[in-house]
Amino acid sequence: MFTSSVRYSSRFTCASLIAAGLVAVLAACGGGGEGAAPASTGSPSSGIPGPVAGGSTPDLPPGGTPPAPAPGGTPPMSAALRMFVDTTYSTSNARIAVDPAGGKHAAFAYYEPNVEQRPTSAVYRYCASVCENADSWQEVRMGTLVRSVQLKLTPQGKPRLMFAADSTVYTGGLDHFYATCDTGCGQAAAWTVTRVFSGRVPAYNLDNDDQLPQRSFALDAEGRPRFVVFDENQLAEPQHFGLYYMTCDTGCSDAHNWGETLISVVQRYAVERASQPALAISPDGRPRVTSAQFFALNSNLAVLMYLACEQACDRSANWGRAELMPRGGGSEPSADIAVDAQGRPRIAFYQEALLEGQGKRLHYLACDDGCLDPARWSIVDLGLGFSNGQEPDLELDVQGRPRIAYSDWDSGGIGYAWCDQNCAGGSANWQHKLLEQRAALYDAWPVAYPFHCDGGLWNTLTPTLSLPADGPAQIAFDAIYNARCWYDDTTDSYPPTSEMHQIKRAARLLTVE
Repeated sequence: MFTSSVRYSSRFTCASLIAAGLVAVLAACGGGGEGAAPASTGSPSSGIPGPVAGGSTPDLPPGGTPPAPAPGGTPPMSAALRMFVDTTYSTSNARIAVDPAGGKHAAFAYYEPNVEQRPTSAVYRYCASVCENADSWQEVRMGTLVRSVQLKLTPQGKPRLMFAADSTVYTGGLDHFYATCDTGCGQAAAWTVTRVFSGRVPAYNLDNDDQLPQRSFALDAEGRPRFVVFDENQLAEPQHFGLYYMTCDTGCSDAHNWGETLISVVQRYAVERASQPALAISPDGRPRVTSAQFFALNSNLAVLMYLACEQACDRSANWGRAELMPRGGGSEPSADIAVDAQGRPRIAFYQEALLEGQGKRLHYLACDDGCLDPARWSIVDLGLGFSNGQEPDLELDVQGRPRIAYSDWDSGGIGYAWCDQNCAGGSANWQHKLLEQRAALYDAWPVAYPFHCDGGLWNTLTPTLSLPADGPAQIAFDAIYNARCWYDDTTDSYPPTSEMHQIKRAARLLTVE
């Protein structure tokens, strides 16, 4: 049971085209969505959206047992995943994780304008086995006007979500919700949703968030939530500025049990700014943060920044930082961070353009000790070439070896890079392959485009990688279908003009084979 949704970064919608007189676009854009579960609005007084269940399969808790086979039969085996989560509405922020029992957990957000009763919620799905069959998944929806969602599993395989939605507290702001479930997570009643933070961010951050990955949520080795968020809230009292590290150790469904620590520099007339911070927690609970768009007070240009704390991390003075590389000039630098079993940080960084044709390449950075000294970091260009390797998700396998899922510009698809030894020693030690290209996406979904457009193509965004201890890696990613559309004002003498429009955005699940 898979359905879909649409909130374009350009806010290009069927309704806007119809208003412009392009009536035939209605059929091309699709509509109705009969049978889709309504987005939950929750309690108006609390502002906390309640979960709504969907699907009709029997309840299977994460880590539970799949249905028994018929006498004389064999247990069902899962084939490789290659599926869009919804082919009715547009979706985004695709996430996937695999629990210790092999159950698959997915999350995404509907990407629809708030019109025509279209869904705008965050969605959690769970499948115990035979996950290539859409009917094997259960679904719970939560929230409205959701902009992003992140999914993590505790060591026991219990799902935790952090999602952001248009704020009911501050105009133009975001509310951040922490959602938890311990058993029977295919049922709405099993979930608890708590608003843990409300703030405001600059408009350029929201634009970037639409195209770049959100990796700001993590769990420590005990399954306790940690979160980093940038805020510029002049409406709060007192005003709230800077990059904050948020934690909760117990009773995390009560917002009062969350604490925050300012980890950036704030002066009276100057504030450090950051976009898309990524967070990882060492096995002994020490936070590590990176941002590909960190504007330090002592720099005119943004940098790739590494921030870390060793003890008493609820004190701002205990946080240190290292400027590692220039951000580069362009719209979509991105970084992810992971920490190995010894607590050593590793970073995947897609750098934007530099002078003389440099930049716009994917790098792997590693440090073994003294990591607040930039000279202690090694940096390797992974050799993917110009413009490939965008929006990387870095994960380490059980042996601490790096694996990276990335968007490949040339093919319009998803790539996978891996290294088994001496990974900081040079690009020759890295291998990579394309898992899916735009032609395969088009075969899977030949999108219908409006009559005034003359064709389009798929590209990919924001992959998320999951590395099960046993079994193949899984990737969730966003795919966007853009088409060139023509416009002509017949009342003037000018020739027609064309614009590229995003027609569809779709979350997709993929097994690494």
